[in-house]
Amino acid sequence: MVSYLHGTADPARHDRLFPADLFVFETNPLSVAYGACGVLYGLQSLAGDVPRALADWVLKRDVSTAAYPPGLYLGQAGIAWVLGRLGFRDRSAALLRAARAHPLLWDSAGILYGAAGYGLACLRLWREDAGQEFLDDAVRAGDRLAASAVLDERGARWPNADGSVYLGYAHGGSGIALFLLYLSLATGSAGARRLGREALRFELGHGKWIDGRFAGFPARVTGGEEPAPEAAALSCYWDTGSAGIGASLVRYAKVAPEPDDQLWLARLGTDAGRKYTAFPQLFRGLAGLGNFLLDLWLHTGDPAHLLGAWQAAEGILLFGIERPEGLAFPGDQVRRESADFATGAAGIGLFLHRLLATGNGKPANFNFVLDEWLPLDSAHQ
Repeated sequence: MVSYLHGTADPARHDRLFPADLFVFETNPLSVAYGACGVLYGLQSLAGDVPRALADWVLKRDVSTAAYPPGLYLGQAGIAWVLGRLGFRDRSAALLRAARAHPLLWDSAGILYGAAGYGLACLRLWREDAGQEFLDDAVRAGDRLAASAVLDERGARWPNADGSVYLGYAHGGSGIALFLLYLSLATGSAGARRLGREALRFELGHGKWIDGRFAGFPARVTGGEEPAPEAAALSCYWDTGSAGIGASLVRYAKVAPEPDDQLWLARLGTDAGRKYTAFPQLFRGLAGLGNFLLDLWLHTGDPAHLLGAWQAAEGILLFGIERPEGLAFPGDQVRRESADFATGAAGIGLFLHRLLATGNGKPANFNFVLDEWLPLDSAHQ
């Protein structure tokens, strides 16, 4: 897979560096999700280094606020995170400072491209000694999220202009909750953790059952609490479904467990335990399911979750395409090969790499989290 990523890189192009989902042309060429930075992040983890010519392709770009949004997976915050990981710390800090002043910074609450993802990147740079200013920025993001939340007996949520509410990790409350958990660990703020718990409570309250069996979550609910018509399909995936909500919940269960956590984690793990899905990808496919199952295994020590992750890997390999450059995978809707982090080989490769590392200890989650702040996994001490 590393050979494929190296072999398909094309620094002569200006619109993209690697084969990617079509969203790379509708967003920008550098993003974590669909652009060069997500693939370089994968290469650095899988191969140990990144060829200078590929890094230079990124460094030569003007990551302006006019052309790039501020967020984590689609914009400046995520690019800054990756630049820091690649060793370009001054460029990383300068870019995150630019995101601080972005006019769209507070337009969305979520992890994917909103305030929570920006705040998470601020915590990462502060953790890496980039300066107190970034912890201050993370606190500011947490304060904005607290001020904009709707909180009642059902829990906390961040409604859209039409009153509907996104669910799930990418756009909804569970991704926001995880940022708030890390913020509480960084600052000692119990209020941030409590708000995150309330966000998870709202999300879990919208889980659905079919014929007595837990069946996942809709991507969005209306102001009347019913699934939005175009989002009524129930999801088990990382971006909108059980795997992403579970990824947040399992970390809350490590830090401040509540009585129903294990019951919910068992439900979510069962829903994520699949060998066959429509796509092999990280955001909405088997790699994201398997990555969550590895989190569950690390938390519980239950070998069934590790077995489930291996089964997900077996399903992923059924999608593999042998190419002269190496092993390729189809992207979203299986329309074209993709190397990107969200839908293609980079995200898939990182999951498979993490899975293979389970034979040598406790492999860290690669998907832009801050798990070094969590307590040790009691099942694997």
